[in-house]
Amino acid sequence: MSVGINVLPSLVSTGAIILSMFSTRWCHYARKNAILGPGDEASEVDIGLYTYAHEGSCYMYGTEVEFDEKFRLARMLGLATNIVGSICMISLWITICMKESQTMRYYYSVGVLLMITTLCEGLTLYFTFESDVCLAEWSFVVDNAIGHYCSMAIGTIFAIASTCAWFFSGILAFVVPAYDSLN
Repeated sequence: MSVGINVLPSLVSTGAIILSMFSTRWCHYARKNAILGPGDEASEVDIGLYTYAHEGSCYMYGTEVEFDEKFRLARMLGLATNIVGSICMISLWITICMKESQTMRYYYSVGVLLMITTLCEGLTLYFTFESDVCLAEWSFVVDNAIGHYCSMAIGTIFAIASTCAWFFSGILAFVVPAYDSLN
């Protein structure tokens, strides 16, 4: 078994978990914008799944903040992504030490889990931007705004990149055993 090709899914999944953890644990997952009246300066605040940014610092959401089902689901899927993704990454690094005859099913099982992780990461993004945190008049910005919307922040970019990396890692987990069986 060629060690070079076997390292690729492990490396890609390591990059994916780093990106995923940065995106979900940081207070810059999305940017909440408030539309004020004509001639007024727009107001914005960065929000995360567990924290928000205010005047350059990150703060935990208080217990008085109530989230809708979509945002709570986004938080749960973000946590699932990090847990399942970490298990997959560790599993892929372990496969490098296994005998070739034992790895075929192992890679396919991890590949399926990586595809589930891809789905969870993508749904975390979707449900965050579809939640009341982004779409409703959420009072974290200003109370007298005439409209609210969310835009991309650095965490959004990390989440998109990690979604792509999870998917690519899953594809590699399916391809590596097939490549090894040809050699």
